[in-house]
This record gives sequence, structure tokens and C-alpha cells, in this order.
Amino acid sequence: MLLFLPVGVAGALAFRRGRTAVALGGTLSVCVEVGQLFVPGRYPSVWDVGFNTAGTVLGVLLVGAGPLLLRPPPSLRRALALGSLGGALAVLAGGNALFAPARIRPPLRAEWTPLSRTGHAYAGTVTAARLGSEPLEPGVMRDAPPPMTRIRAGDTLRIAFVAGAPPVDWVPLLRGLDAGGEAALTVGIRGHDVAFSYRTLAAALHLDQPELRLAGALSGVRPGDSVEVIASARGDADCIHVRTRHACLSPSAGDTWALLLYPVPRALGRFLPYLWIALLLVPGGFWIDRTRHAAALTALVVCAFALMPQLGLAPVPPAQLLAAPLGLGAGHWLGHQVRRRPSNPIVIPIPS
Repeated sequence: MLLFLPVGVAGALAFRRGRTAVALGGTLSVCVEVGQLFVPGRYPSVWDVGFNTAGTVLGVLLVGAGPLLLRPPPSLRRALALGSLGGALAVLAGGNALFAPARIRPPLRAEWTPLSRTGHAYAGTVTAARLGSEPLEPGVMRDAPPPMTRIRAGDTLRIAFVAGAPPVDWVPLLRGLDAGGEAALTVGIRGHDVAFSYRTLAAALHLDQPELRLAGALSGVRPGDSVEVIASARGDADCIHVRTRHACLSPSAGDTWALLLYPVPRALGRFLPYLWIALLLVPGGFWIDRTRHAAALTALVVCAFALMPQLGLAPVPPAQLLAAPLGLGAGHWLGHQVRRRPSNPIVIPIPS
């Protein structure tokens, strides 16, 4: 959605017609989704077309309201600052809450090396799987708390298998399906990587979601070798362990970018949590006209982040807290630069 906001802005500026810009964004989104049919690990989605088109519409509206938003009167400026900060905190806290496991419709059915969405299956063989003390053999599982609830409560998921040839596409090693056919829990393999994921509230809302990926976990493993994958929880983090390697994932407010854009190159993913928080807070800083007000709101935002664990949300890492004053400060500086220059608005008609 956010990626198509610039499409709406560029289209409105280029064509000076809102409808043309929206049509361009919708057409481009359809082309992107169709193109994903030919990209391993990616799947087209009608929901993505809708979200992307909505992003285009938002960009068109921003162009139409540009003169008023750049130089609002003082009363509107304060309302915009508080409203944008409230919206940013709602996105960060609400997105944080969407990482929780979604509700599972029983009964749950376990599958060993089932077909992937592209019709491929893993060439290896699962020999045993257990969740806590319960065997996870193919078929309907006993009526019990959902798998992620049990893992978060201390149970360990163990999957023993004989390795096959490294698959080019993501294929499931073990999958748990609920009564609606949705994957409640999946352990998958692509190449030498192993990934662990579960159905989150975000996925139930047709948003993206991050996965716990252990890159290169099967490097050096040959077809026919015996391997064990272990999934467990350590505090607020979900972890997987394969041979001598392990990785943990504890999504926080800064990771909510992944609900709108995932996956991305790993190098970029390391910086996005900080950039995401900063960008969401730039508008609030832009409309703050006094430095002391910016400092007060910065303290308010940091306090809101610190209170998130009290609401049952994952804590915000201290390093991500630093992105809040950077975003507000950058927005405040940018707003000051805009307001000090003479007003010479360029009106671009955006017909309804």
C-alpha cells in the first residue's frame, strides 16, 4: 500500500487528473501481482491489488490537499500534529498486536511433507514429529490448545527427517491445517534455509507477516542425512534450532513494516524497523511549530513505547526508541524550512 502512495502522487502531478492516476495505480498493481506468478515464493493476491490501489488514492488525495497541509493555520496545525502522532502510535501498537497467533478453528490436522501452494513437495522424509509429549503423526490431532499456545507455554516442537535434495521453492516439511484449511503452523524448507511460521492475526486480515528464517541451516547436509528441527519459545521470542545453528524472532512495533511489505532483502530488513518508526513520526514533527513542543511530544512518544509491554505487547528495543526523536526532529526541521519560505502554492486540480 505505502509503495503505491508515490504512484498516486506522481500520477496526479503528471496527468493532473485523479481518476487517471488511480487507474494507473490499479493497472500497475494488477501487473505486479500477475508477475508474482513467475517469482518463486511469491503469490498473487486480490487483497494486495485493493491495498495498492488504496495507496494510489491516498497519494492523489495528498496532492489535492498539499497546499493546505504544507501551510495550515495554527489551530489546524496543532490538530494535525496530534492526529498524526496518534495515528502513528496506533499503527505501531496495533501492528504489534497483529503479530499474535490467530484463532484456530478445530480440529487441527497434521501433514508431513504436503504439497506447497505451487504444487511441489519436499523430496525428504519426515520420520517423527512431536509437540511436547504428543506425537504429531499425519491426521487429526487431539483436541488441545492450539500449537502456538502450547509452544508459548513451554512445549517444544521437534521434527526429525531424512534430508532430500534442496528445493528451489518453499515447500512445507510439516504443516498444521485448521478446519477452514488455513495453515496454523508451518515448518518449511527452501534451498538450505529453514523457516518457521504460524498464522497471525495479520495473516487473517490478509496482511503480510514475517517468518522466522534460519538461513543456511542445511548447508553441508546431503540427501539421506538425518536432521532435526526444533521450534520453541524463549520469553517473548519464537526460536528454531537446526544442528548447531539457531535463530529467534520477537516482532516489536518497529517490525510492523513487515505487515505491509514482506519479504525484503535481508540487508534492507535490518534498517527498516528504525526507518519505519522515524517516517511515521515525521508528519507529527512537521506540524509542530515550537521546539519545546517537539521535545515534549518526543518524551510522550518514548513513554508510550515504554508502556507497550504493560498492554501485553512486545517491548520496543532501546535502539528503536532512538528513531522516535530522529523522526520528530527531522519533521520539525523540515516544517520550519517550509514555513520560513514565501508561500507560492501550485494548485493542481484533482477532480472527484
